[in-house]
Amino acid sequence: MYDRRLFLKTSLQLGALASLSPSLLGASPLKRQFYKISLSEYSFQKSLKKGLFTHLDFPENTSKLDIDAIDFGSVFFNGKQSNAEYLKTLVKKCADFSVKPQTLIVEQGELFASSATERTKNLDNYKKWLDVAQVLGCKAISISDISKGNLATANKNKVASLTTLCDYAAPLGLNILIRSANANAKSMSDLMLATKKVNMGTMPEFAKTNAKADVKSNPVKNMEIVSHFAKMFTAKSYDFDSQGNETTIDYFLMLGLVNAALYKDYIKPAFSQ
Repeated sequence: MYDRRLFLKTSLQLGALASLSPSLLGASPLKRQFYKISLSEYSFQKSLKKGLFTHLDFPENTSKLDIDAIDFGSVFFNGKQSNAEYLKTLVKKCADFSVKPQTLIVEQGELFASSATERTKNLDNYKKWLDVAQVLGCKAISISDISKGNLATANKNKVASLTTLCDYAAPLGLNILIRSANANAKSMSDLMLATKKVNMGTMPEFAKTNAKADVKSNPVKNMEIVSHFAKMFTAKSYDFDSQGNETTIDYFLMLGLVNAALYKDYIKPAFSQ
């Protein structure tokens, strides 16, 4: 059975795991890198939905775990993202408990829809979340790569929508990160090169490496490719054994890919519930 405390302890030790093997870091033991941790609010979605604590409690609960950075989820604002006093309170909570917001994970409709009307509506909503992210002091928002319909048309819509969104985000000092779970690596790479925005990047998820994973999709290779554009990584986890090891993901292999991408910023643990 999943033990939340064990998961959090494992999350906190991500950097320690990397430091145990200098070959993962490409450096001598004297120059070992400890990755910084930013905790995803989605790791607590069951507790939040049950009302065991609230969205406003997230900064305090994170600080009690000796973690100093967080990633908010848009779904947990419960419609209060336009309430200036609510945002002010949330900013104060972060400051009071010395927790730094990193990313706002946005779920706000399909950004690459075939309908121009729908795309415009969703773009306007994403812009509102960018405004919220700036108020909270985040560095970025993350969006899904999910799209439907004709691939060529979808890719054209992606470039247009992301260009608009990046141009809006740039003066706010924000990045646009595309969550690349299950994404086609070549398509993602082509998208990055076509958009050509310095404030756009990927947010790769650690790929499943167990025997039950879909070997045809080569998830590890996909992650390696999209990692070259990464501005943050998600250390996804699904299950743990009695020793605290993730049973579906080879964390040493994943951290090796992170290091190979020369990434030295925050890694976001997220338990899939």
